[in-house]
Amino acid sequence: MVDTSTTNRMEKSLKKKRSTTKALKLSLPPPTSTITPSQDDMLSNLMIFGEASDNNTIDTPIEDHTDEHERRLSFTLANHQDHVLIVTMNDVTITSTSEPLKTITFTANRWAHFVAAVADIDDEAKELNRKTRPVAYRLHIGDGYYISVTGGIHCIDFRKFYVPYGLSYDQARPSKNGLSLRLDKWVHLMQVIPTVHVTFPDLANAKRCIDENNYLSQRGWLQCISCFPFGH
Repeated sequence: MVDTSTTNRMEKSLKKKRSTTKALKLSLPPPTSTITPSQDDMLSNLMIFGEASDNNTIDTPIEDHTDEHERRLSFTLANHQDHVLIVTMNDVTITSTSEPLKTITFTANRWAHFVAAVADIDDEAKELNRKTRPVAYRLHIGDGYYISVTGGIHCIDFRKFYVPYGLSYDQARPSKNGLSLRLDKWVHLMQVIPTVHVTFPDLANAKRCIDENNYLSQRGWLQCISCFPFGH
């Protein structure tokens, strides 16, 4: 026969253990979320990327040394923006990465015309913000290519002109062949010109057609197809 008092003590002890276990479970904190090493690395990468995105430093040029005659230099204008400047020993090209048809190419002659007028173009660009006088600047750099700065439009426009059929040479119209640079890109373009000239001395020493000896006579000047692409 089982002792009743012993049974009661065993039941009380079992109930006490159960209540203690239940209280322990209730007092435990909820499980905390953990970041696995891979997630931690991803988070660090995102933080680094965010800091790099806020960096306004200008990119260093990318230079290809594969062959002296095929050597080229490239710049992304205005810190990872749309336009890229590509330089070879024979020419300089600015192109849009999103719209490849929007491009402008400077031969050595056109580059020489452009560099000679950079200070004047920049004065007109600054006037867009000063607004002390009207701005209506246009420069022919040869072969029907023009650089324009127009009041109310905060861009420097590089464009090929053409003469529509049936019109005279002095009625040239802008074509779709060209592009416009915002002022921040224009500033960067001016900043990289010295690097371009150090890397490619031939471009630094390029002469404008009007500086050639055959321009000493009026006939030689009138026969220049770069200066008079539409006739005269």
